[in-house]
Amino acid sequence: MIAPDHWIPFSVLSSKRGYSLRKSLSISSGIGFGHGALSVLVSVLVAFTGLAFLSPEEIRIGAVLLLVAVSIYMVINAVREESGNENIENTSILVSIVPDPAFLPIALLAIVYGDFFLGILSLIFILTSGFALLLVVYVARGSIFRKLEKLKPTTVDYVVVAVLLLTALFVYFS
Repeated sequence: MIAPDHWIPFSVLSSKRGYSLRKSLSISSGIGFGHGALSVLVSVLVAFTGLAFLSPEEIRIGAVLLLVAVSIYMVINAVREESGNENIENTSILVSIVPDPAFLPIALLAIVYGDFFLGILSLIFILTSGFALLLVVYVARGSIFRKLEKLKPTTVDYVVVAVLLLTALFVYFS
């Protein structure tokens, strides 16, 4: 959750909307916990069912395709937002909530040690996601936050797309 694609979109949007520190921290922790829970859910589902039907290579390619699809979606919405559609500005928050495969390797390892171990690690991941986003937004609020509010939301969307595509390249070549 400390990656810029998780906290910058929310920071810019909350600043633009004039959220108080308390409201910003409440929403960011909720986004973090939600992201953690969805990531755990998707990772556990992939670990238990995906490997029964797909090879690790197919799962890796699927992750790359998902990252590219989210990037394309965000570019389309950024272009629509630039043309004046204000209902689209929340799409930059999408990447903060959409599950990512970060927990998948942990889930695959934890399955070997049993369901209890998997449950403990899942809980730790969810809590860490929520508190990490809360902490990063709190720190950013005092320093970087004021500079970020001058950015257009579409600029942030394009930065997030770049980070997602770089992540896709990393996953593809790793």
